[in-house]
Order: sequence, then C-alpha cells, then structure tokens
Amino acid sequence: MGKLHKNAGVRVPGLREALGPELREFWGVRDTDPAQRVCAVVYLRLMEVLRSMVEPEPKLERLVHVAYNIEPVPLDRNLAARLENLLGRSARSFQRDLRPFRDELFVSLRTAKRPLAEPDIREAESRFAGGVRTVPGSPIESFHLDSAAVVRWFLDRLWCAPADAGHEPIVVDLGARGAWLCVFGDQGALEEYRGTVGCPWPLSRSGTGRELARTAHRAAAGLLVNPSSSRGTGAERAFSLPLSLLAELVRGFPN
Repeated sequence: MGKLHKNAGVRVPGLREALGPELREFWGVRDTDPAQRVCAVVYLRLMEVLRSMVEPEPKLERLVHVAYNIEPVPLDRNLAARLENLLGRSARSFQRDLRPFRDELFVSLRTAKRPLAEPDIREAESRFAGGVRTVPGSPIESFHLDSAAVVRWFLDRLWCAPADAGHEPIVVDLGARGAWLCVFGDQGALEEYRGTVGCPWPLSRSGTGRELARTAHRAAAGLLVNPSSSRGTGAERAFSLPLSLLAELVRGFPN
C-alpha cells in the first residue's frame, strides 16, 4: 500500500500481485481479474478516498493523478520524473504535499468497502485501455461555435509544455505572428512533435491549462494547443489562445 504510488504507480506490471491478498480482498479485486480491470478498481478506490477528504484542493487532486499515474494517458514510469514535470515545486516538496492523501488512504482501510458498481468499473477500465482525451476534431470550428466551452475544456485539464534546462517553459517567437507557448495533450504527443520537427527542447513540464495560461501571459505569449508537426499546416491553423484572450482569462482567475 505504501508503495502504490512508486515506480509506474497503478500502471506497474503485476499490480494485482503487488496489492497482496488482503488488500485485493478488501478492495474487491478477484484473482481472475485482468490487469485493466485491476487498474480500474484501484483507481476507483483511490477516488473514493479523495472524495472523502474535506474539500480537497484541485492541486491535490492533480497531484494524486500524477503520483499514482492514473491520468488517461500513461505518464513517466518513474515517480520522481512524473513529479518533476509538475510546475512550481520540487519532487520532494510534492511528495510532502501528497502525505495528507496517503494518510487518508491508510485510514480508509479501517472501514469496510461497498462493492463497486459494474458500470463504474467498465467506465474506469476505458481509462486504462489506451483511450486518450484529444482536442476536438475541428478545433478552430469548435472554438468559434462554442468558444466558452472549448476554453473551459482547455483550462480544466492537464497539458505538457516544452521546458529548458532550468525547467522554465520555452516560448517560441514567430516574428510577425507573435510569441507562442506550445502545449500538448500528453508527453507522447510532445515527444512526437519534438522528434519530427527537431525542436531542441531538453525537458518538459506539466500543468493545468490555467497554470500554463498564467505562464504564457507573464511571458507575453499566446498558447498553441497540439500544433501539427506536418510541414505546411501553419501555426495559424492550430487551436490557439492568443495573448489578448489570455489577458482576459487571467484577470478572471482566482488568486
């Protein structure tokens, strides 16, 4: 239990065996359950604990997702590397921030658990089946048709941005088209873009859309979301949040 967030987190090979017989029985994991279902059950039990906490901060929820590797997109298989990609603090500091959740997780083992509903398990299984939340099929059309919904979608989820050796996000100056910070839906998308285009980005950082919007605004830059690596597509065709819009958004953020 104490090591559930270590290494690859919930996505570690042999998770069922790692849980041990007592915890498997307590959480309702059967010996015949496939790996994907085991991940889903553990994810739901972790979310039960998180929801039981008194008004958990959004940052703690995101930290739990990253530490236990329960985002829909698999993150780095090393805990320290996952935490280092979060914005703002060191991996050691984030581990300290995780303690209240870990303590609550241990306390939760004192109370018998209700069986999980099958529809909830099936829905959670899709989280570990390679399903990835992506940008809307036509982001530019979506932005113009329902801009408020698309902006909310961007602000509320986790993104990856390129970073320099000092872990500061890298802003690209496109001359007359302005300065932009590129953000990607997951680490794999960032690495694919970096490899295809040949960008000299040594590191990457993760953060919510709100955090990266603040970062871009401070750098007097806009945001390009999941830019295409295909030549000729043009930055102007990417789903973008220009600096003028970021200024309005940031003014509305809580301090």
